[in-house]
Amino acid sequence: MQAAKGDCPLKASVIYLDGKGMIATKAYIQYLSPGEIEGKGMFETMRIVKGNYFCLDEHLARMKRGLALLKFRMPFTRSKLKAQISAVMQSNKIDDARVRFSAWKEDGVLHNAVVCYPSTKYSTSKLKKGFSAMVSQVVRNKTRLSHVKSIQYGLFKEALLEARAKGFDEAILLDKEKNVVEGAFTNIFYVKNRVLYTPSIDCGCLNGITRNVVIECARKAGIKCMTIKEGIINFIKADEVFLTNSAIGVMPLTKINNDVINGGRAGEMTLFLRELYNELQFEGSMIKK
Repeated sequence: MQAAKGDCPLKASVIYLDGKGMIATKAYIQYLSPGEIEGKGMFETMRIVKGNYFCLDEHLARMKRGLALLKFRMPFTRSKLKAQISAVMQSNKIDDARVRFSAWKEDGVLHNAVVCYPSTKYSTSKLKKGFSAMVSQVVRNKTRLSHVKSIQYGLFKEALLEARAKGFDEAILLDKEKNVVEGAFTNIFYVKNRVLYTPSIDCGCLNGITRNVVIECARKAGIKCMTIKEGIINFIKADEVFLTNSAIGVMPLTKINNDVINGGRAGEMTLFLRELYNELQFEGSMIKK
């Protein structure tokens, strides 16, 4: 395999770039991250454990919709993408991976890449205590690309870097009317009086795949779920709050700014929905091999 961007140091990984396997430096892989790549395009991130491709078709469909908005062709087929993911996971000796596949146009040329990292493993105490988040000053207004995953990620990086610098795990973004939209890398839910609430897609949040699976799990379990357009105070005063994405699954959010939620621990419904989600992710019918 050829090296990308010069000689590879010891910390290098196998990736796929434009359909070809290669060894890439850590710096080059960072260049391929959303917010770093120059140009326009889409990306998807999913967790794959021991060959289980959870919601692969949903990720492919969302990328295809996003690329269509840019009038770009879809460079991946299901079979080719699976083969490339399998190759990078095997070459990098990772059996529990966070995989990112991207497609973007730079200088008039359409490129694509598949990169994988070991999944982040959270301690039992972190899974119980959950994340903390700060309300960002970065304004998240709805655009035609809000519901898909654009590589133009600077707004989210800015919000997240500020939050991390202040000791928080995540940033919560509001729109110009001060309604909660989403996290910098998550969708957000709250629970009040046994009812589940989450910002509507009309607010401009990502049409998250994990978000949609959780909503489906909740409704099948008889839990009422409402999509809303509300300010941060309703989240702060909630019985429980949690975050979702494909990498973290369902993660409790137990602190917003200086306000502690549910005594700083995961709530009953959060844990119940996490269990349902994990069962689907690792054992359920939505896993397609």
